[in-house]
Amino acid sequence: MDSSPGNCNKQHHGVPVLWQQEKELNAKSAYLHLFADALISLGVVVTGIIIVYTGWYWLDAVTGIIIMIIILITAWGLLRDSFKMTIDAVPSGIELENIKKIILQIAHVKNKWVTYMYGR
Repeated sequence: MDSSPGNCNKQHHGVPVLWQQEKELNAKSAYLHLFADALISLGVVVTGIIIVYTGWYWLDAVTGIIIMIIILITAWGLLRDSFKMTIDAVPSGIELENIKKIILQIAHVKNKWVTYMYGR
């Protein structure tokens, strides 16, 4: 585990900072898993209370379908990002033209032909 000053904004004593979960794929997946667990628990409790007082047993199936749709929507982005990382696509938020401009500003660099960019 890197404890250099440049890495301090990513971790605090080995625990990923949750408000930066969009930057780290593993932290993002853990965050989404916790979110899904909390959503399921909340849905089950609220639905159970409503069923006890109203007798609307069909609400159990509706709540399950709603939870499933929310989980699929939130997991789709994670699946897309994982696939991009698997095929070594350019990470989102990286503009290759900006990188070319930065490279060409370095002293004694006259041209740049190919840029290879990989996720970590």
